[in-house]
Amino acid sequence: MNEHDEEREHAIRAHNQETEFFRHTNNAAIEAGHIAVKSLFLINGGAVVVMLAFIANIFNDIERNAETLTKPLIFFVAGVGFAVLASALTYFTNYCFASGSHGRIRKWNYPYVEDTKATRRWVRWGIGFQISAIILAVASFVVFATGVHQLNVALSHVL
Repeated sequence: MNEHDEEREHAIRAHNQETEFFRHTNNAAIEAGHIAVKSLFLINGGAVVVMLAFIANIFNDIERNAETLTKPLIFFVAGVGFAVLASALTYFTNYCFASGSHGRIRKWNYPYVEDTKATRRWVRWGIGFQISAIILAVASFVVFATGVHQLNVALSHVL
């Protein structure tokens, strides 16, 4: 094996490692994002359903109970909305990272894989979407917790 063949083997290994890293990381990110967002949908959506059923069962004094009990419901609905937006941003995050990885230049000499202006831009957008998705996921949980607190306050006034 001459020096050229050895260099080519190193390049092929580096290209394969980049491709495998991308596939593994992207699949893990997609799966983790789906699980997190599904969980947020479930807790907030479940809270909305429970609240609606509860409100339907205790509506004796409509005016007094309506205002008190709709406040927590608004928080739970907002939590579902934030979870939906986080889900969309998770998609855009993965799209940007995939585009960035796909656009990298594969070379036959060291460093074998090289970023371009476009790939760096895709990665920056991906990071921005990723941070935004995380913020929305946290916001979804925070408004859920706030809704639980508001429900506790509302129940102390209603019951």
